Amino acid sequence: MIFLAVTRKCPIRCEHCFEWDNLNQRETFTREQLVQIVDLYQRQGVNQIHFAGGEPLARLRDLIEVIVFARAKSDCYVVTSGFNLTWENALPLKIAGCKGVIVSIDHYLADRHDRFRHHAGIFDQAVAGVRASVEAGMVTAVSVCATREFIDGDHLIGDKVSETTSSAQIKVLININTTDASPG
Repeated sequence: MIFLAVTRKCPIRCEHCFEWDNLNQRETFTREQLVQIVDLYQRQGVNQIHFAGGEPLARLRDLIEVIVFARAKSDCYVVTSGFNLTWENALPLKIAGCKGVIVSIDHYLADRHDRFRHHAGIFDQAVAGVRASVEAGMVTAVSVCATREFIDGDHLIGDKVSETTSSAQIKVLININTTDASPG
């Protein structure tokens, strides 16, 4: 399995993103080069590819073409913030050969998720994207970056999306900054 960043473009400014300095720069690879990279990994036996970014749906047309190429030898998944994951875009992804979509939703409250992502309305887009992916017939999962603010009660993100998705992945961020640790 590999994760392949297909773009540097992303309209979101997520607090946990480690690519801020590289985002929204000129693309590193053309569509043809992405196909060559996929071919190289497939010849080495990679049978599962997770297309990520930036935001992979910011480069939807190229993403679809790369998935069309990759689908014969690899299961293809898209890792997204939910930006641009509408029914009109989910269906072509499915038709191209995308097996599934992993949508990042980082809080069960829309305003907190949007604040964490620095993008108004992205929570609603993400939830709608989960529904669109399910309706298109793709395996659909939610990935959660569980911060301290997220864990503030009995609520979990699963309450919001459990009726539409069959799995969730929770990433827990732990502060390892030793300067914050109190002595002994």
